Amino acid sequence: DTSIWSPYNSGGNAGHGLRRPSAISVGNGLLTITARMENGSLVSGGMSHRYSQAYGRYEFRVRTDVDPSESMSGIVMTWPQSNVHPRDGENNMYETLGSPGDRHEFYTFIHKPFGSTSDQDYTVHSANASAWHTMAMEWRPGQMNIYRDGSLIKQINETSADLIPDVAHFATIQLDAWHDSLPGPVSMQVDY
Repeated sequence: DTSIWSPYNSGGNAGHGLRRPSAISVGNGLLTITARMENGSLVSGGMSHRYSQAYGRYEFRVRTDVDPSESMSGIVMTWPQSNVHPRDGENNMYETLGSPGDRHEFYTFIHKPFGSTSDQDYTVHSANASAWHTMAMEWRPGQMNIYRDGSLIKQINETSADLIPDVAHFATIQLDAWHDSLPGPVSMQVDY
């Protein structure tokens, strides 16, 4: 629903490939973003929710294909409305990264406001990211709770004024490239 979600039409992650609305489809109740080579370019996609907010509960069911080339990363996150990063934080609730390609684990990264891009609290989920998982983030003033499949996995409590973001963010869904080519299609799916 483009009245709620804004598909990307831009360059790719860190200059790798392109993000195009054509990579996004909806069918059988699933959102699918598929990365593939098109005319010599790696084309993938992403989208941002049009409504932003500070705090709230975010819950989604997601999976990302195995990728032996370690080229693609499935990500569901919140990004600051200001577009000022890292000052206003970033909450990567689900991120597969390019490696490991067999998807035997995935990650949560809470990027601290006012820090460097690598100043973050992170969690390694020892769970297969190519299988379906229900992820949730409860973002409150002074506290962040991360859930996987109904279990509390991590609680982050504010210990200083710059640990947990406190400004409005957009929810985003992205299948990001880490390289400039891809041997075969890779998809990420979101159920809700």
